[in-house]
Amino acid sequence: MEFLTKIRQVLMHPSKFFEYIKKESFQNTFFYFLVLALFSILMIRITSRIFHPWTKDFGLFESISGMGFLLFFIIFWIFVLTGILFVWIFVWRGKGSLLDTFKILVYSKTPVFLFGWIPYVGFLANIYTFVLLIIATSKLHKISVFKSALIYIIPLIIFALIILIAFIILLSNHTLSSLLAIIQNTITIYR
Repeated sequence: MEFLTKIRQVLMHPSKFFEYIKKESFQNTFFYFLVLALFSILMIRITSRIFHPWTKDFGLFESISGMGFLLFFIIFWIFVLTGILFVWIFVWRGKGSLLDTFKILVYSKTPVFLFGWIPYVGFLANIYTFVLLIIATSKLHKISVFKSALIYIIPLIIFALIILIAFIILLSNHTLSSLLAIIQNTITIYR
């Protein structure tokens, strides 16, 4: 399948697309990932110069090395997340392979790689990525859509609860008064 056809299929016909790529090789999936990741990094760099012109302009070497580091970081994390997600799906009795999990993450990130750099549109791209994760997990790991949704919703709920608890602790009476004293002292120093 051609590159642009893959993009169109994953965005427009994800259910059929994830059925089709079951036999795709690691090399093809990784190439797709690299091209989209590089595109995304480049677009982030360009838009940051447009929307934040006051930021320091680094030279060509610094820009390229910074983008190279970002690409390395993205590649590193896609493999780490693949391993974590594979174990989590296995707990839910998923039947797919580690390569299937890699495909899930790579192809589900298509909306974010293509549109995540656009202000406000990036939020919608993340929502669609979440939907694609559920569809892809269901297809490639042969589990129900409901189970597939739970695989992603449960960690989100746990994370939200942790943030809520941390927020409540931060705003507790003692912590709040200490925070206000620090702010008041800081304001007094700078007067």
